[in-house]
Amino acid sequence: MKSPVFQLRRFINRCLRRFGRTKQCVMSNLHRSPSWVVCGVSVTLLGEIALYSDPTLTQPSDLLSRKVLAILFDRAESIATIMVVILFYKEAPNRKLHRQKELLKMLDTTAHIPNSQTRPWALETLVAEDVSLTRAVLPNVHLVGVNINNADLRDSNFEGANLESAKLSQIRAQNINLCTANLQNADLSKANLWKANLSKTNLQYANLAKSKLSYANLENANLQHADLTRTYMWRANLKGAKLMDTNLQNVVLWEANLENADLSGATNLTFKQLKGANLINTRMPDGFITGQARWSSLRELRKSLNSLKRLSNE
Repeated sequence: MKSPVFQLRRFINRCLRRFGRTKQCVMSNLHRSPSWVVCGVSVTLLGEIALYSDPTLTQPSDLLSRKVLAILFDRAESIATIMVVILFYKEAPNRKLHRQKELLKMLDTTAHIPNSQTRPWALETLVAEDVSLTRAVLPNVHLVGVNINNADLRDSNFEGANLESAKLSQIRAQNINLCTANLQNADLSKANLWKANLSKTNLQYANLAKSKLSYANLENANLQHADLTRTYMWRANLKGAKLMDTNLQNVVLWEANLENADLSGATNLTFKQLKGANLINTRMPDGFITGQARWSSLRELRKSLNSLKRLSNE
């Protein structure tokens, strides 16, 4: 048998859930209903409450007397105040939507102003209110230190943008264009950058831990000292990328293009992480350059690297 404390707690939780569902239903109907319906129902209910609470009305026949009008006129100010509060709350979603439209319009009007001071605030406000920024066009903008974690930036264009030290954790940015952007010291942990264009992007000291970069274009990108721990980079294009002194712990580089990439000084890299990767002229973490050969398996790669190292030592 359940203890009385457990039963009481379960009863309270059940009541809270029912209250939450009821409140959500009432608020939803309130926001959807026309203003004249809300006003009419509210005035009727408030008038009935005023009459019911008046001690001078003791008989049903009193409801047909002039006392009713006197009572209603006496309570008119209170009823009007309550009505204003109800209407203010009812129109809150419309005001929020209007403000969001104004913020989006502000982003459009300041798109050609590189150092706009209002743009970062507008972006942060829109993201905080869960407004989607898909297909946003903001090239060459100045957004140093902007905080837009969890933003929806799919198919957006931030080419050449200055996002140094920006907080971009867990953003949804599939197909985003960040070509030649400055993302130095930016936080891109757990970001979804599938098929993102990051060519010639500055990602020095950036945090890309646990991010998704499959099919991303990182050609000639600068990733020096970046944190790529557990980053998924399957079939990513890293041709000519600078990966010096990066943390490559548990990074998935299967079938990635690392042609002419520089991995010198990179840490925590194993052969299993390079399955099917293109390593033509790749500089490995120990400074060894692979040359023009291709390998169909990790065993062939390991054997070729060992033989080339022996020849170079001789």
